[in-house]
Amino acid sequence: MHILMIPGWLAGGGEALSASGVFFLEQARIMREFGGCRVNIFSPRIVSAFGEWRRRRRLPSRRGLEVSGEGGGEVWRDCRLRWLRGRRAAAAESARGFWRKYREKNGSPDVLWVQSARGNAAAAAQSLSAAGGVPYFVVEHSARFFSPFGFWERRRLRNLFSGAIFTAAVSDFLRKQMAKVCPDATVLHNPVAPVFFEPVSLPSLPSSAGGNDNEFVFHSTGRLEADKGHETVIAAFARFPDANCKLQIAGEGALLPKLRRLAKEKGIAERVEFFGARGRKDLAEDLRRANGYVSASKHETFNLSLAEALVSGLPCAATPTGVAAEIIGEENGALAGGFGEENVFQAMKEVRENRYDKQKITAAAREMFAPKKYADTLAALIKSGLPRRK
Repeated sequence: MHILMIPGWLAGGGEALSASGVFFLEQARIMREFGGCRVNIFSPRIVSAFGEWRRRRRLPSRRGLEVSGEGGGEVWRDCRLRWLRGRRAAAAESARGFWRKYREKNGSPDVLWVQSARGNAAAAAQSLSAAGGVPYFVVEHSARFFSPFGFWERRRLRNLFSGAIFTAAVSDFLRKQMAKVCPDATVLHNPVAPVFFEPVSLPSLPSSAGGNDNEFVFHSTGRLEADKGHETVIAAFARFPDANCKLQIAGEGALLPKLRRLAKEKGIAERVEFFGARGRKDLAEDLRRANGYVSASKHETFNLSLAEALVSGLPCAATPTGVAAEIIGEENGALAGGFGEENVFQAMKEVRENRYDKQKITAAAREMFAPKKYADTLAALIKSGLPRRK
């Protein structure tokens, strides 16, 4: 099967956490390796000329259509300036210019994979579908569904979803948010990358089980932005008095200086380590060396970092958003009762004091988020939908 993926956002092809949309590259690779599909990617980037000039006093130096080989497939990136036209019109024009060159080299794909109705992906896919008669499906990731829609946006989304052979949300939490514009969406959890499935020794968690004699390391991963709740994590962590309890934070972002100051003000700077951006292999090793995971995100459509922690055998303290609201329970962690410091502290305290079976945690998570399961499920959804479009 020949699939053309169109992601809602995609930065450069690096592996670090700072590379926005890197999981789209991982999912394309999973469908190649585990699904036997031919998967290429088209990523239109539409830049407002006036907005870019106001922010940077310069225009992007690299513009136009470029193709590179990444992860065993092709990634076509098209950077275009938008002057007076709307963003969606510019994205549709970008898609039409790409389409001719792509078909000359690769032929027409069997189906288009729209990764989120957000951004340029939807306009590009609808343009390609109309021009080439190629069906499309949508896998939704965007937190945009947590905000109200205006009339025209709601109409646009209903039009997009009604034209798809199927629509999937990455969590049941997100599916419920989408119900007003897409009542028949299914749930398709994101997969965890194969690097997190490498065999490791997973003994029972060396928890203090009521005492504080053993070292306990909490890990947290994510962009250092307000919605990710790292300030709440640090404030909650500061309430653990024992020096044997430590916190590691992986990720980069504008909040880093503020978070460092907060740790110092709380008197825990020596117990909080900031790792910065991490490659996938380094992150997998970080998780395997930790004892528990904490997430205080205010809004998540899925929370891939939490899934990676569970696959690594870590019990998780998490706020009730994204996939955490579906799967975190007494056997694999603690779901916070809300989003405040007290809520997060109580969940962390439960994870800190209880004893968990890491083998059981990782076995359940590996079954749920396995790349092969994802590839098989997605391939079945595509195949069941394609005949209806003939």
